Amino acid sequence: MSVELQPRRGKEVDTGEPPCDSRSPRSHTASSTQPWKTATPQRDGNPDQRAARGRCRGTGSGSAGLDVVTVTIIIIITGTGAVSITITITGTGAVSITIIIIITSGTGAVSITIIIIITGTGAVSITIIIIITGTGAVSIIIITGTGAVSIIIITGTGAVSITIIIIITGTGAVSIIIITGTGAVSITIIIIITGTGAVSITIIIITGTGAVSITIIIIITSGTGAVSITIIITSGTGAVSITIIIIITGTGAVSVTIIIIITTGTGAVSITITITGTGSVSIIIIIIITGAVSITIIIITGTGAVSIIIIIITIPEGLFPFILDKICVVHDKKSKKHKQELFRNLPDFRGPSGALRLLEIGTGSGSNFQFYPPGCKVTCTDINPNFQEGLAKNMKKNQHLQYEGFLVAAGEDLGQVPSGSVDAVVCTLVLCSVHSVSSTLREVLRVLRPQLPLARSVASWIVGGHDAPEGAWPWVVSLQVLRGGVRFVHLCGGVLLGRRAVLTAGHCVDGRTDPCSWRAVLGVHNLQKHGPHTARRRIRRIMVHSHFRRETFENDVALFELKWAVRYSLYIQPVCLPPAALVRLLENSSDCYISGWGRTAEKGKTSPVLKQAHVGILPPSLCNSSQGYAGLMNDKALCAGAWAGGTDTCQGDSGGPLVCYHPDTDMYYLTGIASFGVGCGRPKYPGIYVRLSQYRKWIKAKLLLTNKTQKPVSTTLTILLTLVHTVLAQAL
Repeated sequence: MSVELQPRRGKEVDTGEPPCDSRSPRSHTASSTQPWKTATPQRDGNPDQRAARGRCRGTGSGSAGLDVVTVTIIIIITGTGAVSITITITGTGAVSITIIIIITSGTGAVSITIIIIITGTGAVSITIIIIITGTGAVSIIIITGTGAVSIIIITGTGAVSITIIIIITGTGAVSIIIITGTGAVSITIIIIITGTGAVSITIIIITGTGAVSITIIIIITSGTGAVSITIIITSGTGAVSITIIIIITGTGAVSVTIIIIITTGTGAVSITITITGTGSVSIIIIIIITGAVSITIIIITGTGAVSIIIIIITIPEGLFPFILDKICVVHDKKSKKHKQELFRNLPDFRGPSGALRLLEIGTGSGSNFQFYPPGCKVTCTDINPNFQEGLAKNMKKNQHLQYEGFLVAAGEDLGQVPSGSVDAVVCTLVLCSVHSVSSTLREVLRVLRPQLPLARSVASWIVGGHDAPEGAWPWVVSLQVLRGGVRFVHLCGGVLLGRRAVLTAGHCVDGRTDPCSWRAVLGVHNLQKHGPHTARRRIRRIMVHSHFRRETFENDVALFELKWAVRYSLYIQPVCLPPAALVRLLENSSDCYISGWGRTAEKGKTSPVLKQAHVGILPPSLCNSSQGYAGLMNDKALCAGAWAGGTDTCQGDSGGPLVCYHPDTDMYYLTGIASFGVGCGRPKYPGIYVRLSQYRKWIKAKLLLTNKTQKPVSTTLTILLTLVHTVLAQAL
């Protein structure tokens, strides 16, 4: 028997797009700030931060382009040793740093020291998130010029000591959020301001049942800069001791505004301001109290003129919603663009009926209502019943929403909300309504409507099949080549492994090894109509397996390294690689999917719209039998499709992913890469795919090479244990 093996690489398909200028990353990059399925406001950015079901979770948000460098560090500490992290930034570009530390040690002490030294001129954004479930000591030292610093620390049942030192030499904003649990917590925050620019400092501390001692020391040696300090302390049942010391030594004029809000707690507040400089100083202290608190204020002045205004407001709990509403009005003006970006993808979570049922935990004054999509059905919860009246009034101002009702409930106990009854949950995890983040997230998962993975809603095939839902396969990439030096055309598929790495078939680059002639298009649904979620990237280098054999398609793999990292979004996500324990199960799965822009029939035209097909993996003994490929299939390959024909990849689908679903983890895993076949959809000739499990070491080695090209950040880690699936929360 004689058969002709046909690669799945397609003929050149005109995408209607001119080539990008190789001198600059002229790309349309999808947004990285997206609501998690629960639309949890957060932190990422860092944050992302949403994990759609069936996708790899824990991917940090990134930045694309020449000027922005993103560093994400995730550390899990289970022992009692010391951890030291030093990050030195010397370049001129903007830098975004996210450090996530989870301490799960028992009774042993853990000491963490983070030192960040920034000597460059670019803007810097630093986010540090520390979750402590055991006992330990945390020490953070940051020396920064122009930029923003955000620190979030969550403690559990163990005794914890926290020390934060921040030195600001330019202009910037500092945000510190600390949530304490049942253990005793000692907090020391030292901020030294040496520049002349404006500095904004926000400190939010939410205490639990344990005793909390807070010391805040702010030293201002600057000249004419203005310093704004906002301190919000929400006390639980534990005793709280607060000491605030401000030392002003400069000769220039300094304006200091201190706002302290203490709600529902008991404790003592001591404020000492020492002025030794000769410059004029203007101080405004506003203290708002709803609990039984003792206040001591001591001010020592120097030789310069000093203006001091002290306002102390004690209000009953019922009036607190009114005060908070006024504060939110001011805050919303500053955060409007951020919230618009955060909530813009909420319509993507509409249920089968087309309606969006949304639950907001800790609604407060309802400041988020204006950002929700029209027709959204909103149920509100808060532990303070006095918010209900204000919410009703606010809802009248937002007639585009349907107000379903108000529930007096904490985030940890949403028993009044039926299981699976809402499509999305909005929750700021740093607020009075949430004392246990883990318990709240468990309740959130319970009340959310169960969803099938996105791509499982349509059963179809690529040959003669139907369109895939937009965003269903966010790891699928269109690899395109230059035709005539004028336009890019689709040639092969690929699969995103990381921010800079795309895996494809080796035969796709046969005779086309020049990286300058290629580009990758991600987050695209219609090749002839790029949407707002689409990102285009030029190629830095192409790495083909050194033992690739064109005549037999052995080792048919290649890795494209992108010139610029992509930013993850709902439409751009890396595929999950299966753990070793699942490989055998997945390679015998009958629940797999293929996707691509290849031909829809053996002699048909290619499809500009992404297609998908549901296939099963067939036994090699059947595919390689005398009735089928008759030994032409090697042991590093898989065959998938239908023995009777009709469901298959075709020309133009080479390099595209074969992903298989695992119900226990509710995830899709990359199992194969489209390689070759006989015809398209013929009986007894299913598609042949590269068996991914045979190339794990090769892929890992190539990924390490791509990671080494990320500059200009120099990172020194004393300990980096493992990456984890992480859900991040952002405080508004």
